[in-house]
Amino acid sequence: MFSNFIKSRLPSVLLALKAAVISCYYISATAVFPAKAGNLVEGKCGILETGAYFTKCTLLKSGNLISALTNNGSNLILNASRSEILRIGPLSDEVSNLSPESSKGLGIVLAGLSTSKTDAEKSNNVRIISFIKDFNTRQSFIFIADRRQENTNNLSFVAPYVATLNTSSTSTPELPPSDASAYLEEYDRAFNRIQGLYDSLMFEEADRVLDRTIASINNFSKRYSGYQGAFEIQTFLNSRIAQAESLRSLKSYEYQQAQWQAEMRYARIQKEKADAEERQRQHQYRLAVERRKTAEANARQWLAIWLLVRPPSVNVINNTTVITR
Repeated sequence: MFSNFIKSRLPSVLLALKAAVISCYYISATAVFPAKAGNLVEGKCGILETGAYFTKCTLLKSGNLISALTNNGSNLILNASRSEILRIGPLSDEVSNLSPESSKGLGIVLAGLSTSKTDAEKSNNVRIISFIKDFNTRQSFIFIADRRQENTNNLSFVAPYVATLNTSSTSTPELPPSDASAYLEEYDRAFNRIQGLYDSLMFEEADRVLDRTIASINNFSKRYSGYQGAFEIQTFLNSRIAQAESLRSLKSYEYQQAQWQAEMRYARIQKEKADAEERQRQHQYRLAVERRKTAEANARQWLAIWLLVRPPSVNVINNTTVITR
């Protein structure tokens, strides 16, 4: 009977032991209160935007933090506070809110986890958690809980449905303060100036203004991340940054092409000059040959006479000089 009692209690004992082990890592990684056995759920998971998936995953909640650990607790792939979470819901509700990139990643993750999309949409053990990462990146996390009763019960507590962005459990996001418009107008002027500088090929000054603007935008995003529309505004500003960087790449390429074409034109002109000079020298040589032939023809009769005239030779024979012609 005692052995049967031990066997009946063994799963809950192991779950509590694993919770304690994960809590030790969780305390060191996040410095929050340790998770209890009822605060964690085991299953498999993935990140839709990257297509990464993990067949062993633990989802846990502590205070306002929801985290996901893989590789036996050595890899923290999700650590989002309530203010960073946009939505939590089943796949059937959230699939329409996914971006095309996330939808493509969903197929990759589900295939890697050997789960069909139809089954995932029907299951109550699946959660999609959309959250803001690094103030300007939106990611979607999928968690598929193991089909055990304790997992099903704990999942509703660890990942309750959240239909909209919440900055706290009782309040909704606020509208941005009036001074935010001044920053946006400043960024618009800065990007217009950056475009003008790149169009004028003033790369050094444009780079300096762009770096300064990016640093200001990062501070702006951190300051206003909890307000309504912050994610969309950040996405828009990031698109302006990407456009400026793309313009720099384009103008730099065009400048290099213009330099290359100028060098090619200079080389072609130099070659044409060299060819013309060579043709001129060849022409001068042909004229010299013709003049020589003409002079030779005019002097031919005299050459015959002059070539026949020999200077007298002088020989000394027995101390006597003999001159012969």
